[in-house]
Amino acid sequence: MRRGLLRWVGAALAAVAAVAAVIVARELHLLSGWGAVLFAVVLFILMPVSANLSRRVMIVGALVIGWVPIAWWPGLWGFGDRVTWLLALAVGALVFWLFAGPSRALRCRALVPRVRGSDAITIAAGAGATWLLWPLMVAASDARALTLLMKSGWDHVAHYFMASHLTAAGSLQAATGTSSDGSEFVQGHYPKHFHILVSATSELFSGPNSTVSIQEYGRATGLVMVVVVFVLAAALAQLPGFVNRPLLAWPAITLVIAAFLLGPGTVALSAGFPNFVIACAFPVVAACLAVGSARMTQPVTLFAIGGMLVATAHSWLLMAPLTAVAALVILVPHHRARWRGTPAERILSALALTATFAASLFAVLIAASTLSEETLTSGGVEKFPAGFTLMILLSVLAAAGFSLSRMRRIATTRLRAASAAAIVLALAAMLVAVGGRQLLLSGELTYYFAKLASSAGLVGFGVLAVVVSSLPLHTRVRRARRRAALSVAASVFATLAALQAFGYVGPSFGKAITEKAPGMQYRSDALVLTSGESPEALRLLAAAELAEEQPFGSTVYLAVLYGDPLMRLANQWHLSLNGRWSEDAEQLGMLIDTEEMAIAAADEKLGPVVEEILTAEPEISIIVAPEVRDAIVAELPGSLHKRIISWPGS
Repeated sequence: MRRGLLRWVGAALAAVAAVAAVIVARELHLLSGWGAVLFAVVLFILMPVSANLSRRVMIVGALVIGWVPIAWWPGLWGFGDRVTWLLALAVGALVFWLFAGPSRALRCRALVPRVRGSDAITIAAGAGATWLLWPLMVAASDARALTLLMKSGWDHVAHYFMASHLTAAGSLQAATGTSSDGSEFVQGHYPKHFHILVSATSELFSGPNSTVSIQEYGRATGLVMVVVVFVLAAALAQLPGFVNRPLLAWPAITLVIAAFLLGPGTVALSAGFPNFVIACAFPVVAACLAVGSARMTQPVTLFAIGGMLVATAHSWLLMAPLTAVAALVILVPHHRARWRGTPAERILSALALTATFAASLFAVLIAASTLSEETLTSGGVEKFPAGFTLMILLSVLAAAGFSLSRMRRIATTRLRAASAAAIVLALAAMLVAVGGRQLLLSGELTYYFAKLASSAGLVGFGVLAVVVSSLPLHTRVRRARRRAALSVAASVFATLAALQAFGYVGPSFGKAITEKAPGMQYRSDALVLTSGESPEALRLLAAAELAEEQPFGSTVYLAVLYGDPLMRLANQWHLSLNGRWSEDAEQLGMLIDTEEMAIAAADEKLGPVVEEILTAEPEISIIVAPEVRDAIVAELPGSLHKRIISWPGS
């Protein structure tokens, strides 16, 4: 008894020393930059929640992605550098566990995960995601990162502002407050799980900041995407049906990762929907967690599944029902033996379920003010690949039907894997419900239906892989040994074919190949766009800096030079970069988003239109590039000259 008590005291002292060491290293900037990222990855992998690498990555990843962001929620954290404390506490817990056990040697060995054949897919997926997104993560300046994001898709401006404003506000609650002009900040009630992850990643890399620069946003977005793909690949690779058949695992999982990195995933990321892309991964990870759960009363697994549901609800709320259905796979098959557990396990399991319900409900409360039929039908008419969507949904159902029809006896993991097809049934039901309501209200299928349908290209392929892992594909041992080389060759060819599913992936041969995979095209474009600082990006950064010297919400940026983005988009970037994007400021920006202004800009006769705006809004100033200021001022009355402002010319 005394020896055990002394061991616990020693473990506690070692843990305190480890916590202090991490805090000191962070304060002295010894643990920052890419070194901090590497440290976090190693710590991530050392957590002994499973003996096997991929299952460990899946569980720890689900816990971190799902639950770490609550440190940015209201009233739950009020001091210091959150990331430093989270790192320090994680290290302290690991050290305490290591020293508190009866055998340190056994626990040291438990820190190193066992690597199996299918784990190579996890490593390859992480490396592939890093390679593809490297240009975004290492853009050398704000102007280069801004050039890439600005020219990729419109919605990047909103997501950058939400991440930057959240960091500046310090918490989710503060980010929903009113601005200095009395109106709310834009997207104040938008669920911000992705943006918290970006803020946390930026804090890990650079330390606590008052805001997130556009360069830091690009780097953090890339890192979050890499981690999500890494966890997704690990979740699929640890499925029992793939662990025992790695030659089947390679092409099946490659198709899923290709969908995220080379196909629809990169298309959505480029368009400015990173939160949507990561939300599409979470139902698949939840299903994989449920498939491998031996009992219902496993607190760590339940917290991990709950983390995926919370992350989905706070990333893209419409996807939450799919993750909920994925979580219910854990109930298959239903028998009393699977509910056995110690009292402590039952209490912790109940806590996991309660926390998951409460945190998911919080997402609904945040978005409550925007949940309406008007929102449902907003966004205009959108096209969607109906045939592609149907192909994926029907393929999953066909594979599940074949698997279930060939089961001669109840095999729990195979039955659960086949049951994951219920996710696409839920998706189909949601498409019918959302599409039917939109047709009834507006007569057209609009933005949210098309977005939900496009998720089939990501969620559907993931669920298909889960179901494929349950297929009863058996070979006799002698035959397998005799034809091992042919089996390996077939797996290699199938994996290469999966890589080509969304377009050409391989070396470029000049202009002879035009159908590149979207992911490959994105990387090629990113390399070009981040190779230099574009004049339009430099003008936007200068306009944002100038606006910070003016009263809140009193400036509009008028972008009319060659290469500038659309006027409204340019003004939104100007507001986003200076952190003053309120609802009233957005309404002021609408003054320049007119056909009359576009015609005046094309004819280089902006004076009359600008005069009309300044007369109607006596409190605002218009920021223009120095190259055009003199021409505009020459057409205005002298009383308005001071309200046309610019930064010093070159």
